[in-house]
Amino acid sequence: MANYEEYGRQFASVYDALFPRSQVTAEYIAVDVSSEMLSGLKANDHDQLITPLKADFVSDRLPGPADLIICVCATLGMVIDPSAQQDAISHAADSLAPGGTLIVETHNPSVVRDMHVETRMTLAVPYEGDRRALVSFSQLEDPAWRVEHCWIDAGRATFMQECSRLTELAEIDTYATTAGLQRIGHYSGLAGRELDPRAPLVSGSYRRIA
Repeated sequence: MANYEEYGRQFASVYDALFPRSQVTAEYIAVDVSSEMLSGLKANDHDQLITPLKADFVSDRLPGPADLIICVCATLGMVIDPSAQQDAISHAADSLAPGGTLIVETHNPSVVRDMHVETRMTLAVPYEGDRRALVSFSQLEDPAWRVEHCWIDAGRATFMQECSRLTELAEIDTYATTAGLQRIGHYSGLAGRELDPRAPLVSGSYRRIA
């Protein structure tokens, strides 16, 4: 079952269909361990705002000093070893400028647990277009969450899989405190909305003081 090192290779060809990107208006550095994911990102960077960087956020220190670092799409949960999760947060903290902010997005463990009335379940999500849908076969053995996906697009099927460790915001708070960051708050998603216990994705925001 794929972890964060394999995710980009498997999802790169269909990522933009699954998660359409909003219009980017600021320059930023996009970090991923997958060459395939970075190539796909750059191919859609029509305004030349993105600098792709191949790096492992668990073992590599990120470029800095940065005013803002965002860990999106529950990537931290794909790091299934808690000590490696701490390493990832510590490296991000080291790359922040004083006063800089780290935002970490993660799956909401409570929602995942509530969704799994049984250990295994199947979900199908329709998409706009010609015979398009994402079918997911999900298995929860808390805290391990394994999902196999089948993306169907006009009769063509692409198969992917991922494995995550359900990671509580309280755990991320501890990682951030250990890394010398101060918590700003908890939110639903990445837009800064008030934390909703039913939100499928939640985020923690942290500031480097010095």
